[in-house]
Amino acid sequence: KHWFKNPSCRFRQLVLAMGANCGCEQPKDAELKQLVPSPATDEVVPGKAPVGQFGAMAEPEPLPAEEERRYFEITVSKLGPEDRLGMDVKHLPGLLEVVAIFPDCAVERVNKTNRAKSPAGETLIPQDLIHSINGVTGNDRKMVDQCRLESKLVIKASRSLQR
Repeated sequence: KHWFKNPSCRFRQLVLAMGANCGCEQPKDAELKQLVPSPATDEVVPGKAPVGQFGAMAEPEPLPAEEERRYFEITVSKLGPEDRLGMDVKHLPGLLEVVAIFPDCAVERVNKTNRAKSPAGETLIPQDLIHSINGVTGNDRKMVDQCRLESKLVIKASRSLQR
């Protein structure tokens, strides 16, 4: 985690400037050389744009329309520093919306374990809204920081009752 403490680190500058890597994953060393924000989400993906041509940071999307939601809590633990969380999120004002869950990562492992329980436990799925991670609420960027910096994540989320 030396990159986070080093103000001259290019990766740290990109993370802080763009709210990068909303997938809650730290890119591999090869990916750090050329990072470009994806236009559809605030995720950082490998690319070939020249340094300094990253464009303006997009404003967060508006909150979803008011709908009845079921609130729940789920705990996700990464197995070690190389274990990936495996969740892509979209920034909303003070919230994160789950966009995708990737296979063979921490979130999917917890989902599989919880589905196998009787009765089934909680799972995270696309379109769930994350309201809090490890007690951090109201700040989507700080919640993403928790995903990157901590190995145990206590996530408070909600799901539309229409799903």
